[in-house]
Amino acid sequence: MPFPNLEKIAQNELQFVEKMLESDLRNNCAWNYRWFINRQLLKLDLTPEYIIKESNFAMKYIKRAIHNESPWNYLRGLFLSSGTGRYCQNPQVREEERVKVAV
Repeated sequence: MPFPNLEKIAQNELQFVEKMLESDLRNNCAWNYRWFINRQLLKLDLTPEYIIKESNFAMKYIKRAIHNESPWNYLRGLFLSSGTGRYCQNPQVREEERVKVAV
């Protein structure tokens, strides 16, 4: 990384985003910023581990407000960017989507 403290700064920013989401889980700007930090700033690869970690993070907020579009859009971006449908490895996502459609 060109900046030696970039990873630490990014981790602090991710903690800040989580605090923002804890105070308002519908904060679409926070979801967008999380995406920017992970994908643009840190350039994280869409590994199966990353996809599961991020889908679990989003599911935490989806369970609290199932019709909130922001975490669903975050998941959609994650899955579309992976190009492989790797989200199927996370049964929690499939179950919540089934519940959302049924409600």
